[in-house]
Amino acid sequence: MPLKRLSRIILFVGDMNSMSDFYSKVLGLPIIDDSESGFVVLDAGGSQLLYSSNPCRVCR
Repeated sequence: MPLKRLSRIILFVGDMNSMSDFYSKVLGLPIIDDSESGFVVLDAGGSQLLYSSNPCRVCR
């Protein structure tokens, strides 16, 4: 089955504040969720970009 659309992209980053500034201020992606989940979720135009500084949260 061919890939039709990418719905989520998950990145693990070293500096959450720098990534927030870059994606929201430089690229202009709106933040959807910045809650206590450990992930920041951004609207990337039909896809969601998620990033976290802790890759172990995915393992739980």
